[in-house]
Amino acid sequence: MTTILIIDDDDQLRKSFNKLLTEEGYYPKSAASGEAGLKLIKEQLPDVVILDMRLPGMNGFETFQAIHKMEPKLPVIIMTAFGTTETAIEATKMAHSIIFSSLLIFRRCWWSSNRLWKQAGLCVLR
Repeated sequence: MTTILIIDDDDQLRKSFNKLLTEEGYYPKSAASGEAGLKLIKEQLPDVVILDMRLPGMNGFETFQAIHKMEPKLPVIIMTAFGTTETAIEATKMAHSIIFSSLLIFRRCWWSSNRLWKQAGLCVLR
């Protein structure tokens, strides 16, 4: 089963993602901080990571860099409710990343993630 790690400090958003992804047949795991997410990646490598940019402690960019250092080919989907042009430019420079500004946009743009899933050798999202 495809494992998707959600790294976001918003409890309600993590619960919504868990529900959505479980309904779609995926196996979601979640972490409330970058540090906790990195620990989960070390314990069991997920197929894809959904990463928030604003996190307590280690921020999203620092978390992404640590993920990329550990697993350079691990696809990462970046999400932030506080997107700016600078954030978008920085995130698009990162390999294997797509930015969404909310869960609603993520769900509406579900099809956009197909290239990440294909890169990871996973099934295509519906």
